[in-house]
Amino acid sequence: MAHTFPCSCRHRPSRQRRSVTGYVGISYDLTERKRADEYIYHVAHHDPLTGSLPAPCSRDRLEVAIERGRRSQDTLAVMMVDLDNFKRVNDSSRPPGR
Repeated sequence: MAHTFPCSCRHRPSRQRRSVTGYVGISYDLTERKRADEYIYHVAHHDPLTGSLPAPCSRDRLEVAIERGRRSQDTLAVMMVDLDNFKRVNDSSRPPGR
Protein backbone atom coordinates (compact mmCIF):
# COMPACT_ATOMS: atom_id res chain seq x y z
CA MET A 1 0.00 0.00 0.00
CA ALA A 2 1.49 3.34 -1.03
CA HIS A 3 1.45 6.34 1.30
CA THR A 4 1.91 9.92 0.27
CA PHE A 5 3.23 12.72 2.42
CA PRO A 6 4.41 16.28 1.87
CA CYS A 7 8.15 16.42 1.35
CA SER A 8 10.95 18.65 0.20
CA CYS A 9 13.55 17.07 -2.06
CA ARG A 10 17.05 18.28 -2.87
CA HIS A 11 19.43 16.62 -5.24
CA ARG A 12 22.70 17.28 -6.97
CA PRO A 13 24.85 15.42 -9.45
CA SER A 14 27.65 13.23 -8.17
CA ARG A 15 30.78 13.80 -10.27
CA GLN A 16 34.03 12.05 -10.81
CA ARG A 17 36.62 13.80 -12.98
CA ARG A 18 34.04 16.24 -14.42
CA SER A 19 31.78 13.39 -15.40
CA VAL A 20 28.36 12.89 -13.83
CA THR A 21 28.33 9.41 -12.33
CA GLY A 22 24.99 9.62 -10.57
CA TYR A 23 22.86 11.80 -8.33
CA VAL A 24 22.70 12.27 -4.58
CA GLY A 25 19.33 13.19 -3.14
CA ILE A 26 17.87 13.98 0.26
CA SER A 27 14.17 14.27 1.02
CA TYR A 28 12.60 15.76 4.12
CA ASP A 29 9.19 14.71 5.48
CA LEU A 30 7.19 17.92 5.99
CA THR A 31 4.15 16.33 7.66
CA GLU A 32 4.73 17.94 11.06
CA ARG A 33 5.51 21.31 9.48
CA LYS A 34 2.28 21.15 7.45
CA ARG A 35 0.29 20.26 10.59
CA ALA A 36 1.86 23.17 12.46
CA ASP A 37 1.07 25.56 9.59
CA GLU A 38 -2.57 24.39 9.53
CA TYR A 39 -2.84 24.83 13.32
CA ILE A 40 -1.38 28.35 13.16
CA TYR A 41 -3.79 29.26 10.35
CA HIS A 42 -6.74 27.89 12.35
CA VAL A 43 -5.77 29.77 15.52
CA ALA A 44 -5.27 32.99 13.56
CA HIS A 45 -8.61 32.79 11.75
CA HIS A 46 -11.01 31.25 14.28
CA ASP A 47 -12.43 32.33 17.61
CA PRO A 48 -10.57 30.45 20.37
CA LEU A 49 -13.69 29.83 22.49
CA THR A 50 -16.25 28.84 19.86
CA GLY A 51 -13.99 27.72 17.00
CA SER A 52 -16.15 29.76 14.62
CA LEU A 53 -15.00 32.12 11.91
CA PRO A 54 -15.18 35.87 12.55
CA ALA A 55 -18.48 37.51 11.54
CA PRO A 56 -17.21 39.03 8.25
CA CYS A 57 -16.02 35.60 7.04
CA SER A 58 -19.27 33.95 8.11
CA ARG A 59 -21.24 36.62 6.26
CA ASP A 60 -19.17 36.08 3.11
CA ARG A 61 -19.71 32.33 3.26
CA LEU A 62 -23.43 32.84 3.80
CA GLU A 63 -23.64 35.09 0.72
CA VAL A 64 -21.81 32.45 -1.35
CA ALA A 65 -24.18 29.72 -0.09
CA ILE A 66 -27.24 31.85 -0.89
CA GLU A 67 -26.00 32.52 -4.41
CA ARG A 68 -25.15 28.85 -4.97
CA GLY A 69 -28.65 27.89 -3.78
CA ARG A 70 -30.21 30.40 -6.18
CA ARG A 71 -28.24 29.06 -9.14
CA SER A 72 -28.98 25.41 -8.41
CA GLN A 73 -32.51 26.11 -7.11
CA ASP A 74 -31.73 24.29 -3.85
CA THR A 75 -33.39 25.02 -0.54
CA LEU A 76 -31.26 26.84 2.02
CA ALA A 77 -31.98 27.23 5.72
CA VAL A 78 -30.13 29.55 8.08
CA MET A 79 -30.41 29.43 11.84
CA MET A 80 -29.11 32.31 13.92
CA VAL A 81 -28.75 31.98 17.66
CA ASP A 82 -28.46 34.97 19.95
CA LEU A 83 -27.17 34.14 23.41
CA ASP A 84 -27.71 36.77 26.08
CA ASN A 85 -24.46 38.20 27.44
CA PHE A 86 -22.35 35.83 25.31
CA LYS A 87 -20.02 38.66 24.29
CA ARG A 88 -19.07 39.11 27.94
CA VAL A 89 -18.34 35.37 28.33
CA ASN A 90 -16.41 35.28 25.06
CA ASP A 91 -14.35 38.40 25.91
CA SER A 92 -13.52 37.10 29.41
CA SER A 93 -12.29 33.80 27.96
CA ARG A 94 -10.07 35.39 25.33
CA PRO A 95 -6.33 35.71 25.99
CA PRO A 96 -5.10 39.28 26.55
CA GLY A 97 -4.23 41.19 23.39
CA ARG A 98 -6.53 39.21 21.13
